[in-house]
Amino acid sequence: MNIISTCMFSQKSELELLYAKIVTEAPLVKNWVIVEGAYSFKGEKKPLILQELLSKDSRFIEYSKRIHVVEVHQNLISDFRYGATYFLRKKLEIIIRKFISRGYEHEKRIFLEKKHFHAEWISRDSAIPKILELSTSGNDWILISDVDEILNLSDKSIYNSISQIMESNEMFHMLYRQRFVFDFDNYDYQQRFTPFINIELLKSSCNLSPFRGRIDGIAQNKYPFVTEYSYCFDLQPMLTKLKMFSHISPTKEKVIDALRLNCHLMYSDSNKLDTRWYKKVDLNDYLIPKYIKDNFDKLKTNNIDLNYESNRKAAYPEVFKKAE
Repeated sequence: MNIISTCMFSQKSELELLYAKIVTEAPLVKNWVIVEGAYSFKGEKKPLILQELLSKDSRFIEYSKRIHVVEVHQNLISDFRYGATYFLRKKLEIIIRKFISRGYEHEKRIFLEKKHFHAEWISRDSAIPKILELSTSGNDWILISDVDEILNLSDKSIYNSISQIMESNEMFHMLYRQRFVFDFDNYDYQQRFTPFINIELLKSSCNLSPFRGRIDGIAQNKYPFVTEYSYCFDLQPMLTKLKMFSHISPTKEKVIDALRLNCHLMYSDSNKLDTRWYKKVDLNDYLIPKYIKDNFDKLKTNNIDLNYESNRKAAYPEVFKKAE
């Protein structure tokens, strides 16, 4: 009974997060299967660098036999085709929304992003042959995560709880995931989950990607089992990441606005009522991976404007200012 942890890798700035993930998950994870593509999800050519990065970083030596890199050389959006019904329906909806000036940009993004998510889906599923090769038991488990999502096995309570989950009869669990954005102490209160499935479920479904969107697993929310560090890079690597990922990237100005106000990324057509706020927190109040806590001073990005609270009052007085 072992855990195989799988994720995707796209750029050099993710290496520190990958190390934090591996060193934290090592107590129960036997193997990591990491997919790296020669193209971004938007079809842009990029170098394959992970094998070389791992070989040159001595910290990974003790884990080298447990790290398996799957390289995807083809451009995964090159063979994508919209279904005829979907294409016609979506095109008509976009035309109508443009005419009535309501939700046009949003629906156009959804239409364009569909092929990008197709590439992400196929890329994640490229790990399946290696996972099946590494699995030695019908009771092995698969953590279907991203590189910035860390199963916090450095905590004894989480370690023990995961061990109990692996002994259960259920095949699909959703592990509660807490999320930090833009910096390692910048908390997002939105609740998310990371799928954790039995190998037999993978064998019967032959897919990994759908589990990232499913909600029919057993919710495990006793602890923040997984901690996510989304866009916890310096500004330029963050912008590069945004250009490469499946969603249409917001403009640089909108990214800077998000850092100035400490809120989620918005588009020019986004509704102000949809703003989701983040907050700088004291990490002593949160259950986070030991490696992150021990190395926080080295890892922190300092991306968030120190005056974000006063910036909010000026930009959103209806929310942050009481009437005199």
